[in-house]
Formats: sequence, C-alpha cells, structure tokens
Amino acid sequence: MASSLVVPGGGLQGFLLQLHDALRSSDTSSAALQGCSLIRSLAESCVTSSGDDILALQISLVFSKENGLLPFIYKSLSVEDFRECREEALKFILAFVEKIGPKIQPYAQDVKRICVTAYTKDRSAKCGIPALELLIKLLQKLQSSYAMVDMKVGEIFNKFYGEIAIKSKVPDTVLERIYELLGVLGEVQPSEMIDNSEKLFRAYLLELKVQ
Repeated sequence: MASSLVVPGGGLQGFLLQLHDALRSSDTSSAALQGCSLIRSLAESCVTSSGDDILALQISLVFSKENGLLPFIYKSLSVEDFRECREEALKFILAFVEKIGPKIQPYAQDVKRICVTAYTKDRSAKCGIPALELLIKLLQKLQSSYAMVDMKVGEIFNKFYGEIAIKSKVPDTVLERIYELLGVLGEVQPSEMIDNSEKLFRAYLLELKVQ
C-alpha cells in the first residue's frame, strides 16, 4: 500500500501532482471538475489505507509546501471556477485533521494561514464556511498544546470580531460560524481572551437582541 502513495503517476502523490497541473489548464471549467474528482480520489486513498508509516507519509504529502493541498487552495483563489474544489479540499483537510489529531501541530501555522486567507479572498459562503470550520477544528485539536502559543489567538479574534461590524455584508450562515469561532477562541485560550471577554459578551448580546 505504501508504494502506491509515492508513485508520481498514481496514488496520493499522483493525485496531488495532477491537482496542481489542473490549475494550469486553459479550460478552467473542465479542469475544476477534474480537480473535484481528484480530491475525492485523494480522500478515498487516505481513508482506505492504514498503518503508522503510511499515515506519516500521507501527512507529509498532504501538507507539503510545494505540492500539498494548502498551496493548491492558495493558488486556486485566483480562479473562480475552482471554488467547489476549494470547498472539497477544505472539507477533506478538516476530516484529515480529525483523523491525525495532535500530529497536525507542525503544520498548524500553515493551516491557520490558509483558513484566514481563503476566508478573506473568497467571500462566498461555499468557501467561508469550510474555512471557518477547519480553523475551529484546528484550534480544538491544539488546545493545551505547545503549538497554541504560536496561534496568536488575539489576532484571530480581532480579525473576525471586525467581521461582525460589517455583518450586513457577511452571509448569515458564515456569520453563525464566526460567532462559533469567537466562542471557541475563549475556550481554547481563556487567558489570552480575558481582555476581549467584554467585547465577546457585547457581540453575543447584540446578536440575541437582533434575533
């Protein structure tokens, strides 16, 4: 099973290489459909394989800085036709983070960065919701770990608290995830959120009044 992961023309590595190649196609509509199919095949490859050595290889390939899913998502942000691919990729990474648990720590900063970037550059609910859900899952998995210190929870709070101020421009379904994220920030790093607790309380109170 392990060998199928490293053959350039097939397996997990092959799917990732083909995915990046799809971004270079002039026929973006067809390439995007192919991309979604590749992500589903990639996900199946990760689900059906087992063993610690294979999992370690999967992690290194999925989070590779060159041909992994995170740089694919970043590059795809300039191609509107790839929106559904971004959604599929973010959803897969969420499931993969759930599977690997604390093994995500070395890649936590990269995952956080792509979540914030994807949310900021693609304002659609289709991309925003899975980006926020992935960020929430990441924070929960990092709770009480050394990696949480580097997550700069205060900066994440300020970024998304600011979104509430312009909530008329934010889809309701996305806004729900933002409120959830702000609550999770308080759970995973309460000491850093003390200064923001009053802001968070006011935000929730205002939302209750609106409802």
